[in-house]
Amino acid sequence: MKLLDITFDLETTSLSANAAILQIGAVAWDRENRNTPFIVSKKDEGDTFFLYNVALNGQFVGGCDFDRDTQEWWQKQDEKVKQTLNGKSDTVEKSIGDFFGYIDRLKKSTNADEVNLWCQGPDTDIAILKSAMSRFMGVKLHDFPIEHTRFRDARTFVLEGGLAYAIVCARRTGRTGGYLFDVSKNEWCAIKNEWVKNPNMVYKYIPEIPKETTDILNSLASGGTHNALCDAIRSTWNVWCIMNQYIPTDKD
Repeated sequence: MKLLDITFDLETTSLSANAAILQIGAVAWDRENRNTPFIVSKKDEGDTFFLYNVALNGQFVGGCDFDRDTQEWWQKQDEKVKQTLNGKSDTVEKSIGDFFGYIDRLKKSTNADEVNLWCQGPDTDIAILKSAMSRFMGVKLHDFPIEHTRFRDARTFVLEGGLAYAIVCARRTGRTGGYLFDVSKNEWCAIKNEWVKNPNMVYKYIPEIPKETTDILNSLASGGTHNALCDAIRSTWNVWCIMNQYIPTDKD
């Protein structure tokens, strides 16, 4: 059975299920690729990236939540981050419809049997997407286009796999993160103790995203880490590195 993995991310006006959606970003990837998860290396090789700005006027009238703290957070960001939301925007109905059209096209073009939908927490991004589809498109919650058994939580996957990944890093490099994997000194326990206290420590072991991928991102959008496409790419990279225990060699 062939699987297609797609990671998506939303920029929203709150964390509640009824939040208005500011932006939808997504990237398709292949877990079987050994050197990179990303299916294409150049923008013009296929539309495996997705990025839409979503108009707020209809969502405001429709009664979506606009959290004051979130609004104030956006106001405090520098101009580069705010540029994330500049440019043409589409209605929430068209944006969501085109998002699932994008998934269908990729499923057919890759001859995939199933699609796994990844995000940074189904209780937020998928819940918000479901709510918007119900509110603005009349789609019943149980008619969501992706089966719930195909939802994947990127954050949990990375954090739970972090200890094993950090140990592999130490074994292979002998220097990653300042740790020397020395069984006689039981040094890997230092990694375990750090992981128990702070599972986020795994992120310092994950290598940087390859330049060819960041070049694609820069050609498609601005805003850095607060761009939905950028966040989807980062989540994908983190998951794939943990999944494959990927550690670049000096030749990479």
